[in-house]
Amino acid sequence: MVKNSFTSFNSFRKTSRKISIFPEYHEDPVAGWKPELNESVLTPNGTGIVVEISNGLYLVDLENQTAKVWERFTSLKRAL
Repeated sequence: MVKNSFTSFNSFRKTSRKISIFPEYHEDPVAGWKPELNESVLTPNGTGIVVEISNGLYLVDLENQTAKVWERFTSLKRAL
């Protein structure tokens, strides 16, 4: 009797994974840090204080410099 190759045991086939590739969906986003007005932050140009927030951009008044710089949230870090 010849076994059908589709239904026979194949020792080279890996077992199916039961772990999902994608993380579970959470309805509530994880609360993270967002800079607020008059908060000290680190930027690629140096440390400064958030002066204005508009459409996801932050106006930062740099310390020891006369410049004010618009930065995205992704380029800001919390100053210690």
